[in-house]
Amino acid sequence: MLEPQEGKFNFNLVDGLIAGARKNNMKMVLLWYMENSMSCDAPAWVKTDESRFPCARNSAGEAQEIIIPFSENALSSDKRAFAALIQHVKSIDNQQHTVLMVQVENEIGMLPEARDYSKMADKAFASPVPSKLLAYLEAHRNSLVSEIKIRWQDNGFKTSGTWEEIF
Repeated sequence: MLEPQEGKFNFNLVDGLIAGARKNNMKMVLLWYMENSMSCDAPAWVKTDESRFPCARNSAGEAQEIIIPFSENALSSDKRAFAALIQHVKSIDNQQHTVLMVQVENEIGMLPEARDYSKMADKAFASPVPSKLLAYLEAHRNSLVSEIKIRWQDNGFKTSGTWEEIF
């Protein structure tokens, strides 16, 4: 609803939310999320352009209604829309401060399967785990979330390898 046509924004909903909060003497927090878990709320111009916004694939190779998390086009489009929202809120709310903050949420996840099986995802999954992540895991080994620590431990606390080899 925010960007019904690429590069053309409609802030009527945001304006109405802010007006409603002001009318009721309330403050608000906006929620912004990058939707790469299910892309049902993505604009039609995104969902109908798989060449620019490729879909994730399940293990059978079937396209899912999920934009792959590796899409540079999706990231740049999302950044542009988020920046437009922030600029708009600033322009209409810089005096009253009805919007206290914007919570940025990245709802990553694949349902019903655990990951994307597109060519880009398979390539990333077969690549080495970044050394920065491995260094962080090593430095925080005793305070890791149990699911991560157990997976890493079961594979011998390796400090190099692919995602499958380490986890």
